[in-house]
Amino acid sequence: MISGIVLALFLKIPQYFWDVHAYNLLFEVSYIPYINQLRPQWLIRGIFHFSTCIFSLIILYHILKYFKKETYLLAYILIIGIGSTLLYFLTLFPDNTPPITDYTAWFFLDYRTYIVQFNRLVFNPKMDGASGKKNK
Repeated sequence: MISGIVLALFLKIPQYFWDVHAYNLLFEVSYIPYINQLRPQWLIRGIFHFSTCIFSLIILYHILKYFKKETYLLAYILIIGIGSTLLYFLTLFPDNTPPITDYTAWFFLDYRTYIVQFNRLVFNPKMDGASGKKNK
C-alpha cells in the first residue's frame, strides 16, 4: 500500500505543476461496467487502485517464487513495465486521461518507482534487488 501511495504522489506532482494527466490513469474506472456506477467515486477509485496494486504484486510474487526469482528487482521491473505499457492503451477509453500520443504521460507513468518501493519494503533492505543476493 505504501508503494501505491508513493506512485500516486510521484504522478500527482507533474499533474499539479505541468498539467500532465498520467495520474488519472491510476484511478480511472469509468470504462469498467458496474464499478463505474458505484459511489462515492473517489473512494471506489482508491479501492480499485490499491487493490489492483496489491493483488498484482501478490500474484507476480508467487509466479516468480515458482521460478525462484521472487527477490530479483529486475524481474518485477520488466514484467510490471511490460504490463503497464500494455495497460496504457486503456487511455483511449475515458475522457479525462491523456491522449495516447502524450509522451510526457508515458514518461511520468513510471512503475519503476512503485516496484522499487515494493522491493525495499517487502524484502530485506540489505538485499541487492538486481541479483537477489545479500550485500555485505
